[in-house]
Amino acid sequence: TAYEISLGLVGSEMCIRDSAWADLRVDGKVWDRALARMPVPDRMEDDFLFLIWGHGQDFWLVRRFREQAAKYGFDAVDLYYIAGYSPAEVDRFCRNLFEANLRVVPYMWRFFYGGRKLVRKPCLTDPEYRRKVTGRMTELARAVAPYGPPGYTLGDENFLAPHGVDVCRSKTCLAQFREHLRRKYGSIERLNEAWGTNFPSFDLLVPPTLSEAKGRGLWAAWAEHREFMETVFDEIHDLALEAIRKVDPEARVGFDGPGPTDSWHGYDWAKLLDKFRLMGTYHNLPEVEIVRSLARRGTLLGSWYGGYVAQRRPELLRWLPWSMLAIGYNSCWYFSTTHAEGAFAPDLSPHEHFLWQLPEMSAIRSGIGKLFVNCEKLHDGVAVLYSQPSVHAAILSGELEGWREAHRGAILALKDLGVGFRYVSYLDLRERGARALDGFRVLLLPLTQALSEGEARAIREFVSRGGWVVADLRPATMDEICR
Repeated sequence: TAYEISLGLVGSEMCIRDSAWADLRVDGKVWDRALARMPVPDRMEDDFLFLIWGHGQDFWLVRRFREQAAKYGFDAVDLYYIAGYSPAEVDRFCRNLFEANLRVVPYMWRFFYGGRKLVRKPCLTDPEYRRKVTGRMTELARAVAPYGPPGYTLGDENFLAPHGVDVCRSKTCLAQFREHLRRKYGSIERLNEAWGTNFPSFDLLVPPTLSEAKGRGLWAAWAEHREFMETVFDEIHDLALEAIRKVDPEARVGFDGPGPTDSWHGYDWAKLLDKFRLMGTYHNLPEVEIVRSLARRGTLLGSWYGGYVAQRRPELLRWLPWSMLAIGYNSCWYFSTTHAEGAFAPDLSPHEHFLWQLPEMSAIRSGIGKLFVNCEKLHDGVAVLYSQPSVHAAILSGELEGWREAHRGAILALKDLGVGFRYVSYLDLRERGARALDGFRVLLLPLTQALSEGEARAIREFVSRGGWVVADLRPATMDEICR
């Protein structure tokens, strides 16, 4: 006869796993004994988290590296690419991490495309691929959720397409793009008027590449297609996110390692960060500040640093953890345990470049990190506008690097002046009008060439109430579709 008994265990603040012995006794005699080891989930939502890239396999050396990571103060491991393993294997990897007193942030998937063709493989609107993603996220989340991950990453260095590749012209993407335009414009005549084209019907419409757009003056057609594909990229992440949250409703999901903002990688930060509750950036401007500003409260925010050859300077590695804390992030992401750029050598000794930053890591973990995480980062009434349409405009006008430098320069100038600031998004201006600028006295528009009528109206109202606008080159010389 089998019996099931539920027991309540009291977790320890110093440990993320617990054990229970069960004895089968008959007339006081022990007939059988069993040991159960159980995770005590701790998502560290109110503390600063130090995470390191690593693995969960049973190999002797991998196990020793995990032990070293825990010994030197890491809280969690970015468990590399579990999509290649069965749920049973993933459960074992998670258990191995917990045995080392390390939380798990599972690397669930990766959305990327390295090709040069205009039909993306895999296509993100392909129903079969979307079913595959949903099914895989569901079964992997079931394996990981009992361990209460601080976050789930949908991949490292996710991107829609490489720079300059105007995907996607698959049947499903074209069909959805045409339907999107049909709903927006109502008739092909209205679309042709807006774009300056002469398509005979929506069914024959094919978006131009960048070179075609520049050569034939089809800027609006190209910009609208890029905006649509950014929505497709956002939606595939939302699909995976929702599948995970159906299993783990408290899951903080996103991805890490984004590249630079442009018109091809798929990063419309206003769209992505609306649902994301995790983002691990590289420590680049302006992305770290855009992400910090637009992320929802409670999002697990971190930035990769560590053994990268380009970062191997004592002063830089000591500064980076404090920079993340001061920006308003609540975690540091270290690359990696092993690897040529790892924290530990093959003999398990810590590399010198890892030891450089260890005192700073220890100081943050001693309590100041938790204090900062539970404070609100204030600003001094200065807003900077993030406008993805202006990114498209900068590419069309040949000034993408100018856009980046304009934002980088504004950020560095404000920091040098000791002025607190915050980004506001173009979507927030469209949806909320001038209310999106409540609490601000100054609005900066770095190379903001593309504004919708609604955004312009909100800015005019902001000025009429006493606000100041600081702009540089050609502000609002195009509308939201780069006409």
